[in-house]
Amino acid sequence: MGMAMCLALLHHKDALTLIAAFENGYATVHRLEPDDQWVTAYHSQAHSQPVLSLSVFNDFFITSSADSIIAKHPIPTDLFFPLGDTVPPGSTERVVEIVDEEPKGKSLLSAGLTSSSSQGLKPPRKGVAWKDPLKAINTKHSGQQSLDIRSDGRIFATAGWDSKVRVYSTKTMKELAVLKWHQVGCYAVTFADVMISDQTEEENSTSNDNKATGSSNTRTGSLIRTGLSVKEQRIATARKTHWIAAGAKDGKISLWDIY
Repeated sequence: MGMAMCLALLHHKDALTLIAAFENGYATVHRLEPDDQWVTAYHSQAHSQPVLSLSVFNDFFITSSADSIIAKHPIPTDLFFPLGDTVPPGSTERVVEIVDEEPKGKSLLSAGLTSSSSQGLKPPRKGVAWKDPLKAINTKHSGQQSLDIRSDGRIFATAGWDSKVRVYSTKTMKELAVLKWHQVGCYAVTFADVMISDQTEEENSTSNDNKATGSSNTRTGSLIRTGLSVKEQRIATARKTHWIAAGAKDGKISLWDIY
């Protein structure tokens, strides 16, 4: 595989899941199964150059690379079957034979997470795993160094060597906006989390205010609620704003307010 470039470790559908991306353009998903074995659920080479960044949201993750490709990958859960069994409908073009790469013993991570080493060694597991990304696009812009998915999962942004911050749709993977301010290469980008609870609280408060005043104007109802001070109103607005921060090679950081 070569050098590991970026990693994500998370609990996905009640299983410890490791997502790894490598210097040779591969991305893999590994799951720790109840029988204490790591299995490869996904194994794909969507990039021809080193993967530079990855970001995870729910059942998928997105990678960017030194090449101009951006790829959206699945995080499979129930796609590991014994060889010879029927592959799930619709996934016949997405499978490849995978053999556990460590049949002689447990991985160090597995050993550190469990105390069941006394059960003895288990035979290697064979099966099938997804091999194709959900979607891959050629952006024509190489070196999108950093990538982050917004907390609602609707859009993601990249920071590129060409000094641009680009915003894409996670559904269509189409470019939606280009943010231009930096004069040198951008190497980091991040979204501020906008929690659903904050948005719901705001909507409920606005709704209650409208009922109390008989007003149908959402903005007016928002402003008159509970007598907030100007500072408190600014803080409340900032908490529900989709901020993007980007950092560049010159040490400067830009802050953007995106829809």
